[in-house]
Amino acid sequence: MLKTCTALIVTALVSTSASAAIVQTLESVSGDTGPSTTGIASTSFPGQSFTTPTLPAGQTEWDLTSWTWLTNADSVTNRTPAGAGTLYLFTGDVDPGTTTPGSLATFAAGNPDFIAQSLTYDAVNNEYTFAAPLSLAEDTSYIVLTDATVTHGRFNTGTYTDGQRFVATSSTGSFGVSNSGDSKFEATLTAVPEPASLALASLGGLMLGLRRRSA
Repeated sequence: MLKTCTALIVTALVSTSASAAIVQTLESVSGDTGPSTTGIASTSFPGQSFTTPTLPAGQTEWDLTSWTWLTNADSVTNRTPAGAGTLYLFTGDVDPGTTTPGSLATFAAGNPDFIAQSLTYDAVNNEYTFAAPLSLAEDTSYIVLTDATVTHGRFNTGTYTDGQRFVATSSTGSFGVSNSGDSKFEATLTAVPEPASLALASLGGLMLGLRRRSA
């Protein structure tokens, strides 16, 4: 009977741990965070600010695991990723107008608003990823800038209301604010559970190990 109760407790703990991983896709396409798919294609050095959503209950922060630009044809049912080069992530306090695509690496070095840069764009899996997940706060503005030209979509009549598009037309030209519509993008965020939830998961693993040894 004791073993049965222990098994039930462990199952509950493991189930709680598994359900703690909450993944949310942050997008700027129709039906999601953007009101319109109408737009045009732009071949340029893209940049975009975005705002993280409010965290679900019991979670402490968001982990940014991947990012991709989307082509002009994208809609809720059509995802065509695009990208090139390296993506640089900054806090929302950085001024993109003070740097250029060709000097991003130098600009980021020692900059207090610089958070991290991605690995080179993965053309196989069609995404920018990072050496480790990047911890982001909820309801906070961040800015991404790229050091390579990308043929991507931007809104024409609709805009992503939680951010601002930045664009540079050459490697030596600074990033400027674009008032002609926001970039189309998709980012993957994973909610990180509170320490109490992590402790619960660890306890579940410990109890499972003890049960196997006593069996």
